[in-house]
Amino acid sequence: MQYFSTNNHSSKVSLRDAILHSQAPDGGLYMPDNLPRFPQAIFNNIAEMTPIEISYFIAYSLFGSDIPSAEIKRIGEDALKFPIPLVEIEPGIFALELFHGPTCTVKDIGIRYLARMLSALNPDFPKPLNVMVATTGHSGSAVANGFHHVDGVNVFAMYPSQTPDSQVAQVAMLGDNVYAVSINGNIDQCRSLVRSTIADKDLNEKIRFTCVNSVNIGRVLPGIIPYFLAYAQLQAKQPKHGPIKVSVPCGNGGMLLAGYFAKRMGLPIGKLIAANNANGAFCRYLSQDKADLTEATKRTRAYAMDATVPTNLPRFELLCNGNKEALRRDIMADSCTDAEIDSTIRDVLSRTGYMLDPHSAVAYRCLKNNLAPGETGIFLATAHPARCLTTMEQITGQKVEIPPQLVKFTSGRGTERSLPATYPAWRKYLLNILKIRR
Repeated sequence: MQYFSTNNHSSKVSLRDAILHSQAPDGGLYMPDNLPRFPQAIFNNIAEMTPIEISYFIAYSLFGSDIPSAEIKRIGEDALKFPIPLVEIEPGIFALELFHGPTCTVKDIGIRYLARMLSALNPDFPKPLNVMVATTGHSGSAVANGFHHVDGVNVFAMYPSQTPDSQVAQVAMLGDNVYAVSINGNIDQCRSLVRSTIADKDLNEKIRFTCVNSVNIGRVLPGIIPYFLAYAQLQAKQPKHGPIKVSVPCGNGGMLLAGYFAKRMGLPIGKLIAANNANGAFCRYLSQDKADLTEATKRTRAYAMDATVPTNLPRFELLCNGNKEALRRDIMADSCTDAEIDSTIRDVLSRTGYMLDPHSAVAYRCLKNNLAPGETGIFLATAHPARCLTTMEQITGQKVEIPPQLVKFTSGRGTERSLPATYPAWRKYLLNILKIRR
């Protein structure tokens, strides 16, 4: 399979080049030139397949032309060696728990898979490879932990200065080849610094960069796998379920795009719900022919979704060919405020005993708002409540159990560098760290 730019001004490239360079020379985002489509017979028997078999089957259909089958099997077994269970919260509503990986967020899935694909596809790449990520917490910790102590790789994780200490610690306490940088700005400014770095031809002649935010198609495609795992588990639990709606917490839209890809590959699900926090970017995008996405990003309870310019919008634009009505047939959008997040967490906990983190609460509430009688609902639970420890204890009044993999990050903030949100300052910092002559 080859990959083309959303701007259509660059040549098609291989999977290796698409994930290594993350963004096309013309500034566009890479897209697969075709996706496999599976017959209904596959889904009639999918409940009888193991999670490893499903993961391999989907991954081979996507990457089999670029990576040997034995290597795909190894990558899947290593990257996804944690459970991804579908849990019934109440009758007809299920949580797909994507937070059982090393950093307790959904980001572990795409990032661990991408890291292993980079290794498989680039065994002899020139070193060092410098990985950049702009984050409000979840992506940064997953990237930093995924690449920590990997020979020949540096990780530069930048985040807004208001990022909670508990999130910063998961990057800044690692040290070694991981560099934590606090930016005096918002997440959109952090992402702008990443884009400027990738577009800086002079800098890229001196330093080898790649970006592992969801601009990298290698982050998005592995996210297809959990949707198939969810359907298989639902078939096993309730083979006579109703039509399925899937609610996806949306910041940059990477997991929403993965769900849209899964649907186009034949997965028998109904509408996807783009679940937004108070920033409401996808709500404005889908509801307006020419959406205004220039509003300042607001800080919310569901901070990992704080964005007003989702980086994956060019991919959605291309997929619908400018016809949003076509997109609306498959995707709807809803949003909720911080107050609604808090009340949802308390309500679900009191009724069911299940504790939602703020991001998962957004997905649950948007699903509940839009689920018709007779429909079956799945929402993506994208982070463990302990990721927002102080906030969760304030909302619920209960002690939150900290998973073992997060305990080591509860004793401090770590070492970080603070920079203004300007490209010259960021560029100077990179050159100094990497000891490159200007």
